[in-house]
Amino acid sequence: MSDTFHKADLVLQNANVWTVDPRLPRAEAVAINGDKIVAVGKNSEMAPLTADETKTYDLGGRLVLPGFIDSHTHFMSSTARMATSMNLLGVESLSEIQSTLRGHAKSFPKLEWLMGFRWAPPHHEDTWPTRHDLDVVEAARPVAIFDQDHHTAWVNTAMLNALGYDQNTPDPEGGTILREQDGFPTGILFEKAFEPIEGKALLNFEEFSNPVIEGISKLHGIGLTSISDNANLPTYIDFCERMLGD
Repeated sequence: MSDTFHKADLVLQNANVWTVDPRLPRAEAVAINGDKIVAVGKNSEMAPLTADETKTYDLGGRLVLPGFIDSHTHFMSSTARMATSMNLLGVESLSEIQSTLRGHAKSFPKLEWLMGFRWAPPHHEDTWPTRHDLDVVEAARPVAIFDQDHHTAWVNTAMLNALGYDQNTPDPEGGTILREQDGFPTGILFEKAFEPIEGKALLNFEEFSNPVIEGISKLHGIGLTSISDNANLPTYIDFCERMLGD
């Protein structure tokens, strides 16, 4: 193996390296060539691997960890959707949600469906909001707001119409439609009852790929180097394969 091959592109020195290797639990330095770690050890051991073009960083004792792996995410669909959706994290009162929806509708006049995520639903069933609370803000376009755990959706009347839901619609297997006294849906859908929304509100490739690329960069910035994406839509998987091809 040639000396050129052994030279490192990057050397991190004076670090507190946690190796996750019982043979050498801690180290001072790491040498990297391309996408491979070529040496882990003492600062002095990096000298033979260092060339004029090697980038060297003195970390001043900072902690260096292996990349994190998140084994349960919904990264692809949620990252793409949030680019054109309302983020309701911390927005709790009905008036605040209505105000956020009003501003979102104004900012995205061409969106066919208006979506919101990370809603914190009420703790008691008798305090669920209804379709009417959304209708007073946006009646023309379908609106769907998903809770933080993605088990509940709150929709307006236009969305119920788009789904074909009325008083004669039975609860789907694995889902529940909350109903008014006459049997018409209130606008609260549980589990499989809101699944058709996700199948119909698909983004195009550009709407999907650009936010995902930006999102991956943010993941790298916080140390996440690998994820497992659960319950992704087949269309978005196809988009991912297309991104790899590009």
